[in-house]
Order: sequence, then C-alpha cells, then structure tokens
Amino acid sequence: MFNMLSSDFYKLFKRKSFYFCAVLSVLSGMISIFGLITIGASYNFSISEIGEFFGFNGIGSIAPGLIAVNIFFIILASMFVPSEFSFGTIKNIVSRGISRTKIYISKLLISWFLVLFYSILSAMAAFSLGAYYWGVGDFSAQNVVLGIFRMLGLYLLSAMAFQSMFVMIGFLVRHTGGTVSTSLGIVIVLPIVINFVKVFFTKTFKIENFNPEKYWVGSIIDEITKMDVTQEAITRGILVSCVYLVLFTLIGIYSFNKRDIK
Repeated sequence: MFNMLSSDFYKLFKRKSFYFCAVLSVLSGMISIFGLITIGASYNFSISEIGEFFGFNGIGSIAPGLIAVNIFFIILASMFVPSEFSFGTIKNIVSRGISRTKIYISKLLISWFLVLFYSILSAMAAFSLGAYYWGVGDFSAQNVVLGIFRMLGLYLLSAMAFQSMFVMIGFLVRHTGGTVSTSLGIVIVLPIVINFVKVFFTKTFKIENFNPEKYWVGSIIDEITKMDVTQEAITRGILVSCVYLVLFTLIGIYSFNKRDIK
C-alpha cells in the first residue's frame, strides 16, 4: 500500500496540471476577496467601508477563499484517475496481482491530499489579502480560534466527501473528457434540479420546511464555512458528509472490483 501511494504521489508531482492548479488556487483565493471589493465598489463603498459592511478581516476572508477553490480539485481529480486507465497504468498494476481495493484507496487518498493542499493555498491567499486590506482580526479570543479550526475541519470533511464522488465517477467513466464533463455537470445541474424539486413539492403538495438542499454535500460545504454556523448545521453536516463519503467509496470499490479493465 505504501509503495502504491508513493508511486501515485510521484506521478502527481510530475504533472504540470498539479502546479498549474496550485497557482489557480492562490489566484482563486485572491479573486474571492477582489470580488467582494468589486461588489462593495458598485455601491460606492470605500475599501475600509467594505470591510465594515461585510464584517471582513483576514480571519473572515478564509471562508470565501475555501469556497472559491472547489472547482480546481474537482478538475484535477477528474483528470488524474481516468488518465491512469487511458495510459494503461491501472491495467498493468492489476496484472501484477495488487489488490484493486488498495489501488482505489490510494487514488482516493491522493484526491484527499489535493483537497487539503489546494484548500490551504486558497485560504492562505484570501487571508493574506483580507488582512492586507482590513487587518488580521482578533486571534486572542478563544472562541475565534476554535471557530476557525471547527470551520476548517467541517469544510475538509465535507470537501473530502465531495471529492469521493468525483473519484467514484472517474472509476466508473474511465475517460478524462467524460469524467470532467460528468463531474462539472453534477456540480452545476444538480443544485438546479434540487431547487426545482423543492419548489414543486412545496407548491404542489403544500409541504412546509421541505429543504432537500440541506442533504446535498455541495450545499453543506457552503453552509458550514461560516464562523457562526449553528449546532444543527454542524451535526447534519458531519452526518451527511460521512454518509456520502462511505457510500461513494463503497460504490466505487465495488464497481472497480466487478468490472473488467480493457
């Protein structure tokens, strides 16, 4: 397992796309703050007034920085797994008698590393730019530090669950273009479908408090990246993320073990 993981990391670090997405992650964190400044400027706010209006500083800029980076580890994970099939790497590894479950887990761990690495880069970029414009913020208060770690932990858990879905899709589709388009299609289209279902059931059956988006891991990522997230959202976010993570992983491993490799 260790040799498999080492080989996957070596191949990852050899890819130009890994470093390209790293640069884009930093830029996305910065753009998330410039976007806030642009919105504020449209209301004729000065930069200092924008910070006061949104309640932002370096600490408050971490959340938008995290949300902004999701697209890059979606794309890279969608390229990494299918390319292993295209190049025949997976077939060669399996022919050596290595467990398919170990192969799958190794790819999954690589994808989780991407989540952690790109998220940290984007969050640091957003924090640095936010601190430059509006000050660092108060780290002395215990609840602030705990809030930051809680937010990061919840975000990484939900993001890893999200990423598990894209790894599963990569093993199911096994084609780079198809995997990327399917993954991005789910990210873009599924929230629209969920909203349509919500409106349909609410208006047709008069169901109150019908919120299916609360149980979609993509929505959970946006919800829990807040310093003032509620306990109900925390509990639901942990449970839903764990369910998605386990479910996608089991489906992916089962499918990979059952299907032939051509």
